[in-house]
Amino acid sequence: VTTRREGVARASGGECADAPSAMPLTAAFSFRLKDQILENTACVGLYDGERPTLTAATTGGKIFMFDPYARADEHGSDAGGASRVRYLNINKKITAVAAGALGAAHDGRDILFVGTGTDVLAYDVDTNTDVFFRDAPEGASSLRRATANAAENVPPLLLVGGNCSLQGLDATGEEAFWTVASDVVTSLGVFADGTIAVGTEDGAVRACVVAADGSERVAFEVREADAVTHIVPHDAHRGESWKEKNGPEDGRLFAFASRDGSVGARDGATLLWREKRGAAKRATCAAAFDLTGDGSPEICVGFADGTMEVRVFRTGEVLFEDAFDAPLAAIVVAETKKQRLESKSNAAGDLLACAADGEVRGYRAKGSGEGAVVPALGFGADASKGTGKEKGVVEPSVTASGRAYGFDGADADEAPAFLPSAKAPEKKKKSSKLGSLLGLKKLSVSEEDEASASAFGSASGVPNSPLRASAAVSRETLEALNKRKQTLRVELASYEKSSAALRRAENGEGGGTALAGLIPPDTAVTSSLEMDASLGHGQLVLSTNNDTVVKGVVLRGAGAFEGPEESRYFRFDEKNARRDARVPILPPGDDACDVAVHVLVAASGASPTYHVFDLEFRIPKFWGWVPLRVDQVTRDDIPAGSVSFAAAAGSVDVARWLDDTFRCDAAKAVSDDKSDVRCAFLCLKDGSRVVFEQLSTSGTACVRADTMERAGTFVDAMCVGLGIENLDSEADFPAEMDLLRETLRVVDERNALRSKLAAETADTSNAVKALIVHAEDSRILRDFPAATAAYGDLFDVNRELMVEHSKRAENHAELLKSLKHVNQVIQRASRLRYGAGAARVVKACRKAVKENKTQALFRIVAFGGADKGG
Repeated sequence: VTTRREGVARASGGECADAPSAMPLTAAFSFRLKDQILENTACVGLYDGERPTLTAATTGGKIFMFDPYARADEHGSDAGGASRVRYLNINKKITAVAAGALGAAHDGRDILFVGTGTDVLAYDVDTNTDVFFRDAPEGASSLRRATANAAENVPPLLLVGGNCSLQGLDATGEEAFWTVASDVVTSLGVFADGTIAVGTEDGAVRACVVAADGSERVAFEVREADAVTHIVPHDAHRGESWKEKNGPEDGRLFAFASRDGSVGARDGATLLWREKRGAAKRATCAAAFDLTGDGSPEICVGFADGTMEVRVFRTGEVLFEDAFDAPLAAIVVAETKKQRLESKSNAAGDLLACAADGEVRGYRAKGSGEGAVVPALGFGADASKGTGKEKGVVEPSVTASGRAYGFDGADADEAPAFLPSAKAPEKKKKSSKLGSLLGLKKLSVSEEDEASASAFGSASGVPNSPLRASAAVSRETLEALNKRKQTLRVELASYEKSSAALRRAENGEGGGTALAGLIPPDTAVTSSLEMDASLGHGQLVLSTNNDTVVKGVVLRGAGAFEGPEESRYFRFDEKNARRDARVPILPPGDDACDVAVHVLVAASGASPTYHVFDLEFRIPKFWGWVPLRVDQVTRDDIPAGSVSFAAAAGSVDVARWLDDTFRCDAAKAVSDDKSDVRCAFLCLKDGSRVVFEQLSTSGTACVRADTMERAGTFVDAMCVGLGIENLDSEADFPAEMDLLRETLRVVDERNALRSKLAAETADTSNAVKALIVHAEDSRILRDFPAATAAYGDLFDVNRELMVEHSKRAENHAELLKSLKHVNQVIQRASRLRYGAGAARVVKACRKAVKENKTQALFRIVAFGGADKGG
């Protein structure tokens, strides 16, 4: 696709289209907490089964719980006031927080889950007891409660993402399933049907369905340019009734955010839109919430610069915006018990946006028959401190209009009160319990406010808006036409300027210099891809159809370059500018990627002006694999590792797949299914070779490669391309097995050292306690020489504790590094199989690691989950 233009480059090729300016989003209520909120560690739980409580991690290894429903004599408070904020001391760095119900033993109450670098805690807030405490040697970087999957007979689980691993814990804390991930788990998302989407540090997003026996089935797998920090399924809060009403068309629709600042949405593996802001303005939190009240949730995203945006899931269009004074730390949905039940089919609850400095703003979904716009609110005193008669009461200066919004203190069965219809001139509403709790007072709504509310509703595209649907459609059409008009005006002005210069040159004015920047009107640019193995990379060839020259090329594409880089600029000076330009390109991965190209074309190399041509092309999958003739591969070039399996497809089908995928000529040597298939490839990324052969006489196939990762990539692509549902294999990779053996030895040493250091630290801690008691006794008895000596010894012992702590921290880091490598080997071994065979390998390897059966682990990697070979 090629377009020609003059001026600044437009966004193209999978990027989110420019959206009209968004409407400002006004909070229904707001308050400020005195505690900071750590990024992505907030949730809302119904710990008593009825009332929502905002929970978040703060500094000092603590968790605070803000309960706006707190009354006197609750939580150990005196009769003079009710404390709304309670604290839970974890005394460790908190990495993840979640809340939800597990099992029926807690009468529908939510349980608080806290993850740290070494363990996972399940805590019953209502009874002040631990439900379970489980060690997590691989860490707990992400927590998420997975709903029950009736189709697979899987109960609700707590998902714990760690260091290259994902495990599911049941209501008792026992491990229900375990699987490997390609890197550290950075985000988790759960679809309404129980499908689990896992985002990892290396940018992979993998969705799988877990069965009752602990096995998994992969639904789809995609890759982004950087770590995927947030995954938000579109139907995360929807139940079966909503799916029956609206259909399953959005069953795999989800939004995502990456560490490099990208925000986008996919329908399964298909990219719908993507927009990149840069790492400085990366997304820090995200949630799905039906703010417009049209029955379909929007994606609400908070950014590091304090901006919050509400976007349409499928198009990325920005509907509303709000701005905070501090970075957003979390966006959560608060619901009462009744609202949670209603949310299975309708929009319910409140959206809470939490800033890192403790500011919290609440938003309510647009309801049917309403036309209210809630004005901006002021801040009162700290919600957790207060300055009034009651502890924790917000000053009455905080105001809200219309009706109670979120955390309103209403009873669970109390229906929400709505504003009067727009026909009423003015009416004051009865104060809600939120007003009495937080000091909020109702304001009257005038006809002028209601008129602006109607405009707000039409701009947001809400079906229940007082304006007719045709008016909203007309407004959207006018905005689109106006944008097109402005674009055409710019292009027309450019062409008029060029025509004027041409007329002046024809009349002899300007000495011919006016033609210096003009190019023929029929100028076109063509593109093609070439591969040159001698250069170690591919080339993008850009050519013009006349004497014009290429002065520069801009390439833009996610996944087209190493690391988080997504664009490159190539400049050709006056001497090197020519009509044929060659640009090196070699994606770091093996997946296909789309690239947008902006070609700067000028009349000559010395021309000070240029014209920009926009092109789009797709780099095919396995572009970095160069086909080789089999007779070119010497004995020394044959890789040492291999994976063998029974031929699952005929020779003709395999040869056709090889030609389509790797752009080789394997089919020329295959006449029928009785022919053998042989081919070889050079991987430009690392210079290694991959050799494949399928022998019709023995009915076996073999892939030879230097690494398990390279062979697994080939096997996985072959199974997908040929429609193979299940594949078992036998693997032999001596170098990687030797490295795994050394890693397991390091793991054993580090585990033994951890136990030794823990015992020594315990002895030193006891000595500290004894010295403290001795020093205090001496001080009370005014034996100051003895007290001075005790405090001196205490100082020395404390310094020893600090040294021991640094040793433990270093040992823990090395242990995590070794465990990560073990999990990566398990993941690579599973990719040498497909379907049920891969699931058996993961399950068997996990069992061998838990039981510390090293030799069994090696046999499983070599022969699969069947554990052949004795």
